[in-house]
Amino acid sequence: MDENFTQSASHVDAGLVDGHVYHRVKLLSERWFADLLDTFEHRVQHKYISDTHGDLRLEHVYFLPKAANVSGTKPSMASYTL
Repeated sequence: MDENFTQSASHVDAGLVDGHVYHRVKLLSERWFADLLDTFEHRVQHKYISDTHGDLRLEHVYFLPKAANVSGTKPSMASYTL
């Protein structure tokens, strides 16, 4: 995750991404990861997650009023106000 944000930070300077949006998405991503750290560790231990290349596709993400959800996740794990 850190690598993605490091690589995309120049998009703010280039005017491709609004700085507020970039920092908000980064903050929410870090919070989400921290909140679910125990879940991730459990899933790695039980080989549900492996270190491979994967893509989050646009059709897996949808927006609801004042919240975002990633399909396939529990609502309590994916409801973060934008």
